[in-house]
Amino acid sequence: MYEKLQAPNSIMQEKGFLLSLPLFNGLNDEVLNKILVGAHTKKYPSGSLLFLQGEKVSHLYIIFSGKIKIFRSAANGDESIPQILGRGDTFMETAIFSGSASHVGAEAIDNINILSIPSETVAQIARSDHKFAMNLLKVMSKHSNSLIYQIEQITLKSAAERVGRFLVKTML
Repeated sequence: MYEKLQAPNSIMQEKGFLLSLPLFNGLNDEVLNKILVGAHTKKYPSGSLLFLQGEKVSHLYIIFSGKIKIFRSAANGDESIPQILGRGDTFMETAIFSGSASHVGAEAIDNINILSIPSETVAQIARSDHKFAMNLLKVMSKHSNSLIYQIEQITLKSAAERVGRFLVKTML
């Protein structure tokens, strides 16, 4: 007899939280379960590297708790940190579709707990479920707009203005 696969209990305990995220907004239980059945959670201590620049990324990640930094390293050792992400943020959506190596690395700033969804699952559900595909496009659009805004801030604002904005943003 056919047995319906279920997402792990540790993930389903976060179902309400997941449904509040833009990626899963408006999805029914069947689609959500299909997405989460092959997913897993993993905890990393502060300072852990999730992946390095140049590695192939095969999962979409969602932060359940803690913060991570997305960074890019230069050949001379300089490091740029384009994003600091926290609870509810998703990352590596575009890398899973490109099939190429990641242009960034990710490191835990705090102790973190993340959800990892295999890229094959994300791609398969995006092809078969219009709502999920649209949600995924909205999330990727938001990230793209955020990066464009960051570029604008870097090129049009002084260093003092950028530091001030960062401090205000982190204090709120």
